[in-house]
Amino acid sequence: MKTANKDTKWLSIFQMIYLIEVVVLLITMWVTTDKAIFLGNCIMCTGIAIFSMKFDTFQGKYLPILTKKFKWTSLNVLNWFLQTLNLVFLLGYGAPVIKKFASILGLSVNSGGTSYFHYFIAALVAGLLLIPYYLTVTLPKVENVVLLFLETLGIVSMYLIAFMAMVDMLIFYMGVPTDTISEEPVISVFFFVIPLVYANLIKNKFSKPNWLSKGNFFSLKSIAILTVFFIVIFMIDSAVWLHPMNTWKSVNLTNLFFSVRSGVGEEFIFRILVFSFSLYAFKKYQHGVQYAVVFQAVIFGGMHLINLLSPGTDLSATIASTIDAFGIGVLFAVLYLVTKNLTLIVGIHTIWDLLQSVVTGDGNMSVNGLAGFAISLTVCLLCVGYSYFLFSRNKDQVAYNANTLINVD
Repeated sequence: MKTANKDTKWLSIFQMIYLIEVVVLLITMWVTTDKAIFLGNCIMCTGIAIFSMKFDTFQGKYLPILTKKFKWTSLNVLNWFLQTLNLVFLLGYGAPVIKKFASILGLSVNSGGTSYFHYFIAALVAGLLLIPYYLTVTLPKVENVVLLFLETLGIVSMYLIAFMAMVDMLIFYMGVPTDTISEEPVISVFFFVIPLVYANLIKNKFSKPNWLSKGNFFSLKSIAILTVFFIVIFMIDSAVWLHPMNTWKSVNLTNLFFSVRSGVGEEFIFRILVFSFSLYAFKKYQHGVQYAVVFQAVIFGGMHLINLLSPGTDLSATIASTIDAFGIGVLFAVLYLVTKNLTLIVGIHTIWDLLQSVVTGDGNMSVNGLAGFAISLTVCLLCVGYSYFLFSRNKDQVAYNANTLINVD
């Protein structure tokens, strides 16, 4: 009981800091913004802050409007999305204040780009600003598939847009980089994505990721079969017969950072956060675990359709990579269910993306048209087939691990 009261006390402190932070950012917005042009933005952000900010540890008799969650879960899901975007928006308007402090401390860059030190400081500032948010604004557990879909779209949107943009904004506060480098996405994963995932797992009483679980899966035979399987599907997926070794690219920092960002960030978002919420939402169904596996894989595959927004992207190649990603998403989820070893799937994902950038040159599906569909469909079917094999051979372990991930007896 004492521990629970202590946790509640600390949570109250961070939630109060978050409230103060939003109020300060709102005041900054009203003071520094040209109201003739941006009055609507000021009113919108203030309105969202007043009606959407909810805290679960404040005393209701003092701040009743800030203490009660909405009656409908759908509004609480929407509320998380609105609060997150509102904070990103407000931090953008708070740029002059943060940049002034950076200048006073001698951390800003007037010209000539930025150093690794400035990137680290920018990310640290962002992390400190976001810690109170993480401990205040969390997603509710849902048992409705429609709400789960909406909640998942919110999670993916934040991953693709808000947190990446947050890093860029805060780096801009430190100065204007003269060149484009690829550290930002990696920084966003470790300072924003991972804390976001952990906060939501803890607040919803889900199990935290297990990095080094050995389990019964890791026999020499199992590891050998898994290694051979991934080598085969990688060679098919990358169409190595079209890329002789003398055309392979060397590993560079850009490819390395991209691979780490994808391997760590996407596994945390999809195989940890989205998958945990999916297991909870489908827990009442007879084949709920299978439904959760397929659901998160559909979302993971569908995320790749965002590539269509890039100029010059081939439609057939994008659809093929979506099919491809669905199969791999199924396999990664089943592997995590069987082993509960996050290091395994993060490592495979990171190495996969890194090697694909070496073989194909850009890390993407390198074959267009019907041939690309044939390759992606082959990879997808092989991944789903192997997943079924693993699932069937480890039914009891899978059922037990699925329940422990969401702390259900």
